[in-house]
Amino acid sequence: MKNIIMVAIFLVTSFWLTGCKKDNAPANSSKKPTPAVRVVQATKGTISTKLELTGSVIATRTAKMGSPAEGPVMDCEIREGDAVQKDQVLLKIGRRKAADAQVEAARESLSREKEELRRIEQLVESGAIPAEELDMARLRVSRANAELSKATENAGDYEIKAHWDGLVSKVYVTDGYYVTPREPLVEIYDPCSLVICASVSEKYSAKLATGINVDVGLDAYPDKVFTGRVERIYAHLDPRLRTRTVEIVLDESIQLVPGMFARLKMLLETANDAVIVHTDSIVSTPKGQVVFVVKDGKAVKRVVQTGIEDGSRIQIISGIDPKEQVIVAGNDKLKDGMAVRIPSQSSSQQKNNQKAGTGGGRK
Repeated sequence: MKNIIMVAIFLVTSFWLTGCKKDNAPANSSKKPTPAVRVVQATKGTISTKLELTGSVIATRTAKMGSPAEGPVMDCEIREGDAVQKDQVLLKIGRRKAADAQVEAARESLSREKEELRRIEQLVESGAIPAEELDMARLRVSRANAELSKATENAGDYEIKAHWDGLVSKVYVTDGYYVTPREPLVEIYDPCSLVICASVSEKYSAKLATGINVDVGLDAYPDKVFTGRVERIYAHLDPRLRTRTVEIVLDESIQLVPGMFARLKMLLETANDAVIVHTDSIVSTPKGQVVFVVKDGKAVKRVVQTGIEDGSRIQIISGIDPKEQVIVAGNDKLKDGMAVRIPSQSSSQQKNNQKAGTGGGRK
């Protein structure tokens, strides 16, 4: 009997404890934990958009001279790299043999027209033909005389001259080479026209402006950085690469050679005394970009307008004040006014967070 009573007491106690747990379960499960967030203080400072590019040295003033006529190349004594002066004869195209034949043909044509004129004059005097025929014959004699003068004037060899002082970049022919009209002969360039040419992606094309400062590194001058500026911006984008071409000139006069490789760092824009936060604080929504700040233990949503972005830093034009505690982690599911907690951070962690919010950008 005693055993039966003990078993009954055990069952009643177990049932009562189980019932208490079930009654307490909904109360415990309904209480959600306060989300933990990490914050970084918004700061004021200078932020810039820096663009790293590669470019090449090119000559903007070049001349590729072609053959004006058919004939053999003569007196071609220039080589690549030679300095030439304006109006210097670079080579000749021999054509005297063909020119002599043209002169002879023009003389014979003039002789025939003169003989025809004399015959027509006699017929007009006799009244056999009208006087208008005499005027036409005289016109043909004048044309034949002009053709002879032209052939005689062009009877010499063609001389290919330099258009300006420059350097020979390419020579396509040698003595004895027989060329046809418009065939390339020599190419020269003006060394004073050398610039550094680079392509800028469409993303930054609208921010380009003449006069922008550029740091230039050249493999031909290692361990040295030159300063330059954007001199010219092309009016259109390359339809295939979607890039815009710029020309950069150096402030310092150094020896450049077409084809040199250049590494460029371009400072597109700078904002001084700007409010700066970490890029992780920006949350994109259908209505725009927002940032959450901590006020009295709650997350407060701010609609912001952003500006310059430099690596992990981004400028806030409006919506945030300096020194506000901006949430940079745990902000993906926050709602306006939601209670949040900031876990205690060691001094080293706090310094790292502060550095992440205000440190340098891309390298």
